[in-house]
Order: sequence, then C-alpha cells, then structure tokens
Amino acid sequence: MVAMKALPIACLFALLAIAGCSHSSGDVVGSWVVDPSLTGPGASPEQKGALIGFASTFHFEFKPDKTWVGAITEGTYTFDGTHLRMKTTKVLGQDVSKAPAAAGAVEMTGELSSDGKKLILHPPFVNVLPDSMNGGVPLVRKPG
Repeated sequence: MVAMKALPIACLFALLAIAGCSHSSGDVVGSWVVDPSLTGPGASPEQKGALIGFASTFHFEFKPDKTWVGAITEGTYTFDGTHLRMKTTKVLGQDVSKAPAAAGAVEMTGELSSDGKKLILHPPFVNVLPDSMNGGVPLVRKPG
C-alpha cells in the first residue's frame, strides 16, 4: 500500500527532473547572432556597414554536447549558468587545438543575461571593434 502511494510522488520527481533539463533561460544551447538593434536607428551608415559585415561571420550554434560551431570556427565550451568559456579547436576545418593563440587557438569568454535573452561575448580582438562593443559583443537568440 505504501509503495502504491509512493509511486505517484516518484513520478512527479522524475517529471520535475526531466523538465529541469530542458531548454531554459539559463542555457546557451541554440543559435546566437549579433544583436540586430546595433544597426538600428542612430547608427551611422559606416557603423551599419561594418556591423553588418562583422555580424555575417560572428554567429554561433551551441550544442548540448558542449561543442559549438561558428561561420569559420568551431570548438568546445563550458557554461556554469552565467559564465561561458569557449575554446576554438578548428579554424576553416584545420585543427588548432594545440596551436598557439596566434595561430587561431583562441579562447573567448561571455556572460548570459539573467533573463537568458542576451549573451555578451568578449573576443580577444575587441580593440578593433566599434566603440559600441567595447563592453563585449551582444548576441541574441536567432529567431525561428
């Protein structure tokens, strides 16, 4: 009799555990693109052109197996709920996992907003980006 009463409770805990593993606001899994609002009203034509060009190659898909794929790079990542650390392992299909940073084996960090809607990445080349990205490159989830 006690086992019969415990079964629904055990099922409830299992259901809650499964729901907790699904995609949530504290998760980076999925496709991310440069925030399109950066090219909106107030941006000069030069800023828009530079950002549109940059955005065409600066997008990432984070997979559940802790790997990511970008336009010309791919690698692995760790994520603790807020902070992201990305390590490049391939550039244009070539293994750079054991190469020095100058050869493309770069690491990048980032933070996910508390609502899970914005991911700020800090690439090592931030000094060549427009001033609007001095604090990092804002990404949003790709629509659709």
